Amino acid sequence: MNQAEVADMLEDSLQILTGSAQDVIERENSKRALLTATSAAAALAHLSAVVGIVGFAMDQIGSVSAKTTAQLDEVQDKLRTLDNKIDDFTRKVSDLKLGQQYLRQVILYGRDEQRLRNVLDTLARMKFSNGQYKGIDDIQGWADSVLSHGSDGINSVLFNLLEMVKPRSSIFGGKSLFEIYHQQLKGHLEQYSIKMRLKAAQIYGLIGSGYRAWIRALLIKGRDGDILTTVQAGKSKLKDVCQSMKKYVDYEKVL
Repeated sequence: MNQAEVADMLEDSLQILTGSAQDVIERENSKRALLTATSAAAALAHLSAVVGIVGFAMDQIGSVSAKTTAQLDEVQDKLRTLDNKIDDFTRKVSDLKLGQQYLRQVILYGRDEQRLRNVLDTLARMKFSNGQYKGIDDIQGWADSVLSHGSDGINSVLFNLLEMVKPRSSIFGGKSLFEIYHQQLKGHLEQYSIKMRLKAAQIYGLIGSGYRAWIRALLIKGRDGDILTTVQAGKSKLKDVCQSMKKYVDYEKVL
């Protein structure tokens, strides 16, 4: 075999290898695109489920006194499901950071999120039996803490979280929490399509759960007259949150 024949053979082999490599790359890209699309669809389904559970809870929890034990158990089961989802979402978006320029806000957000999660963990352990709340040592103390007017009270915690997700949040210098995450993720389609939806689900779930904890505390303290106002305020605020996060969960419109 002369040098020309060897050169031709090598060239043919190189073309075959290049073609094979390109086929592999295309297959891998197709797999990755499919996995991304599947994960993004799952994230959207999680968000929809959270919105649905919060809506159910807001509709049902305000009239606990009129419900049977079985109905109350159904409500509580859904609330535990929501708590588990929030914990799962929190782990999955733990790598999202606000950055050093927002150090003060990071501390504020982290404190309020943790305070709210502690409240919800306690709430998830509660049971209703023979007309009484059970499952934790000091039910009345928990309710007093939730209804406190101090910085750890649910009113203050929800005020801060709601302010953070407003389109022109004063906490973030005219930006919302969603906009900051949008700026971080917008160059990474795979991450954006999943992480933004999970973060939106986590935040919506936290705020919605905060309102149902507020309502539960009012029920425990016998302040039934304040419940309707709190339910209406909660539904209104949650509607605002939906509007604030809407464009960020439909990632094709913002990238």
